[in-house]
Amino acid sequence: MPTAIADKPQGLRVPFANGVSASKLQQYVTVEEYLRREEIATEKSEYRNGEILPMPGASFPHTLLTNNVGAELYIALKKKRDCTVHSSDLKIHTPTIGTFRYPDIAVVRGEPVRYQGRTDTIQNPVVIIEVLSASTETTDRGDKLEEYQTLESLTEYVLVTQDRARVEVYSRDSGGNWQYHSYVGLEASARLPTLDVTLTLADIYDKVTFPASDKE
Repeated sequence: MPTAIADKPQGLRVPFANGVSASKLQQYVTVEEYLRREEIATEKSEYRNGEILPMPGASFPHTLLTNNVGAELYIALKKKRDCTVHSSDLKIHTPTIGTFRYPDIAVVRGEPVRYQGRTDTIQNPVVIIEVLSASTETTDRGDKLEEYQTLESLTEYVLVTQDRARVEVYSRDSGGNWQYHSYVGLEASARLPTLDVTLTLADIYDKVTFPASDKE
């Protein structure tokens, strides 16, 4: 990768419609250019290491699970005036790595720390939740886990499986170490200590249909 200079932006692989491979035509954009494009784009994209990453569309089960979790959190946190629940329209910026992501759900405690004063991008979620899918699971378990764990504010990262009843929770303890817990089956409940909230998997997977062989 060429060395960054002030007048030569970094980052984006841009697809072209005339059959030219995107890997052969590479344009580098700055964070500022990414954010400018995102403001006028009709579809969302994320940003990592100078590259814009188009986001795949969400499936019916994915949106159902996201809405279920968001609704349960909203109800559980309604009386906690210092906590707010946010959808995937809110960007999360990781300052130490410089990425911009759209998690499925983010919970903020207290006042949001905005990136350069922007109302659409924050840097201080306490909980992030991602619903796994075939196209995103590797990233959710790999790059995003690594990125999100650098956020000083984050104390829980939650992964929700689509095709069976399983919720995984990465929690940061008082010593700064990350602990892993897996909750499996519709009779199970997932604990989020940061929020003092327990979510039942029966509520999370309400109206979700599993493949016959994968029912819990």
